[in-house]
Amino acid sequence: MTDTTAPQEHLLRALIDCVPDYLFIKDVESRFVIANPAVSDDLGISSRDLIGKTDFDLHSRELATRFFADEQEVITTGNPKIDIEEFVVTPFGEKKWLTTSKLPLRDRQGNIIGVVGVCRDITQRRRAEEALMASEAQLLNALKIARAGHWVYDADLDQFTFNDNFYGLFRTTAEAVGGYVMRSADYAARFCHPEDASFVGSVTAQAIAATDPEFSVELEHRVIFGDGQPGWVAVRLFIAKDEAGRTVRSYGVNRDITGRKQNEIALAEAESRWNFALEGAGQGVWDHNLKNGTAYFSPMWRRMRGIGLNEPVDPSREAWFARVHPDDHERLQRETDQQNSGALAQNSFEYRERHRDGHYIWILSRGKPVEWMADGSVARIIGTDIDITSIKLAEAKAAEEKEQTYRKHLAALKKAQEATEAAHKLAESMARHDALTGLPNRRVFTEVLETLLERARHDSSDFAVMIVDLDRFKPVNDALGHAAGDDVLREVAARIRADSSESDTVARLGGDEFGIVVDSGASKRPAEDATALASRIIASLSQPIMIGDHSIEVGASVGISICPADGTDSDTVLRAADLAMYRAKEQGRGVYHIFSKGMEEALKERVQLEKDVRQAVVNGDILPYYQPLMHLQENRLVGFEVLARWRHPVRGDIGPNVFIPIVEKLGLIGDLTYDLMRRACKDAGDWPADLTIALNISPLHFTDPLLPIKLLAILSETGFPPHRLEIEVTESAFVTDFDAARTTLSALRDLGIKASLDDFGTGYSNLYSLRELHFDKIKIDRSFVQSMQKDKWSDKIVNSVIDLAKSLGVPVIAEGIEHFGEMDEIARRGGEFGQGYYFGKAMPAALAKAMANGRTANTSHREQGLR
Repeated sequence: MTDTTAPQEHLLRALIDCVPDYLFIKDVESRFVIANPAVSDDLGISSRDLIGKTDFDLHSRELATRFFADEQEVITTGNPKIDIEEFVVTPFGEKKWLTTSKLPLRDRQGNIIGVVGVCRDITQRRRAEEALMASEAQLLNALKIARAGHWVYDADLDQFTFNDNFYGLFRTTAEAVGGYVMRSADYAARFCHPEDASFVGSVTAQAIAATDPEFSVELEHRVIFGDGQPGWVAVRLFIAKDEAGRTVRSYGVNRDITGRKQNEIALAEAESRWNFALEGAGQGVWDHNLKNGTAYFSPMWRRMRGIGLNEPVDPSREAWFARVHPDDHERLQRETDQQNSGALAQNSFEYRERHRDGHYIWILSRGKPVEWMADGSVARIIGTDIDITSIKLAEAKAAEEKEQTYRKHLAALKKAQEATEAAHKLAESMARHDALTGLPNRRVFTEVLETLLERARHDSSDFAVMIVDLDRFKPVNDALGHAAGDDVLREVAARIRADSSESDTVARLGGDEFGIVVDSGASKRPAEDATALASRIIASLSQPIMIGDHSIEVGASVGISICPADGTDSDTVLRAADLAMYRAKEQGRGVYHIFSKGMEEALKERVQLEKDVRQAVVNGDILPYYQPLMHLQENRLVGFEVLARWRHPVRGDIGPNVFIPIVEKLGLIGDLTYDLMRRACKDAGDWPADLTIALNISPLHFTDPLLPIKLLAILSETGFPPHRLEIEVTESAFVTDFDAARTTLSALRDLGIKASLDDFGTGYSNLYSLRELHFDKIKIDRSFVQSMQKDKWSDKIVNSVIDLAKSLGVPVIAEGIEHFGEMDEIARRGGEFGQGYYFGKAMPAALAKAMANGRTANTSHREQGLR
């Protein structure tokens, strides 16, 4: 006896994978648990990588929100959504129509643990229906506004007479075919498809020979239009008889039905594909009309019984029961009577039926009534049959096996049960744990917090809540990519868990934010325990994290609230810890802070500042200012760097170090950058033609393949020459995708736009990058320039960069020159360009224009160091 459970499970999985419909299972938070290849292929992501993701990771926010709302309604109410037609746009921009059913997934106790979804692509059907409706509408409109093409046939003269509309329908003219009169043989040769000419002639002869004076017939046949294209026409044919009853004339009205025929062919192909899918799943389809005694049986239904594809099948109940095993007659009679009476919404029964070669096969038949008689009995029922003979034989054989074989099957069943229970546990775990780090998620964190708050209400026991937020995580994603970011988060989670005690609950709340509930228990020192833990975590996360060849330092800030002193509900407690965390960041990061009552106002101010920044970007209140760029060797102005400045209507001037991080956090840095460039190009258009403007591009936008096109669009809009624009990028812009950076720089260079490497020496660049990317200038970071006269290492770095640039033939720009000594030292060492307060602060457009036209800078008063 062989173990059939594993093959059956394999067959089931194979059948699921073969089904062309989209099949998936999600947990209660709408994350994928199971998905067949149809789903993963459509989304462009493997089934394994799809597990744990939500629609918000895969689709537009609008579409993901719609999917999420439907699934949460099913999970909340327990009511399924069946055959909902909806329009979607895939992540690749493909537009589709789907019919979707979503049902609640329950465990053995009846609890809802997720949702099962089945989607079918009905795009072709919808398009065919819409095309057919459009074709019919056009035809109806044509019949209203113009006479149809018609002809008259004189039987005595054997000739046709046509009107102009007839020739228009056939895309030709009377002159082109020799006039309005034509013999029947010529008609067939000119206007009938060669393969249909005999058929048309036969129907015409039948009409002429008809004895009924009211005789008419409509036929459809293929034609070759005057432009050589094939098509279809429908002909309505009438006859006229004389007093002797002899047919003397026939009349015909022609309609072009080419579009309709094409739609019918498309629909037939779609139906054929659906039938093929059913056949591929091994299901024989039947459709029994009890009202007129007719039935349809699919090819698979016939094959499983050994009946030929074209062999007639008697659909009567008597003929069917003649093939049914005698031992199954009584039971089957009872079940089918109940089915046909209309008492069942659907049925499912097993029975044996005789195969053509004489042996019996087991059939699992499922049927569903679709039409009913006036008395409520079934008029039509549709269903599927599956050959389950192998299953039945296996069951019979299993019953006859010895105890040893029985135990093997029992073990296999237990293994399958354990796998099912493991799947249930996995689903439950995924619903309560973060898929990336394995830590409990916000849901579990909140449950623990509520439990401890409830305990505190009864026994006054205190505990602490901590919020841990990474200080420098975003640059990791920007520079090294999200895969590296995920590795960092996993390592951070491991370190926090290692620093915490067994009684502490550590959870990932989202992004780079973690939460900890510190249950002091018998010690009753929540503040001391929390601060000690915060110190350990800050020290642990200050240590470098190695990702490949990169050493990453992220650091963390920690906020602490004490319960119930800082709040008696979870929202208040978490908000208090969050406020404390932001205060820690304001204190310089890498520290912890305990909540105090005065922090509420600080949070309100921060929220208001974010609103003000968003409005400022939308209104264009953040302006371009211009800082001079000087040629140190020739003592002349060569251009300006564009810098962002914002004057708040209430708070006054706010530095870019404050509002730029907020702009980046709000996702508006692209809008701001392009707005500043557009204004700067318009301002600089009135300056001397040899002056340039330099604009900083963030690493995020530098990876945009459309960046050159967007820059060119602004240049074209403002009429600013490309050779007068320089973009500045930091070294992190080309770490994530070096080839993409090289492609972007090459495209910019082809447009005539120059590129400078900004803040050189502070990031990840190397000599290979300088050689391959061919920058037009290298900017030495201000930290080296301003410390080179006091720090020997900075002095050596400045010297090395200038020497390296000379060897590569690339000019150097020194940033942050604030006094004559720094300018003179850079110039003496061969540095070509410089900028800083020594030459002038960033200034509005009017002052920049005056400086540009006067070619003046703070070069005649170098010893004063104008600021």
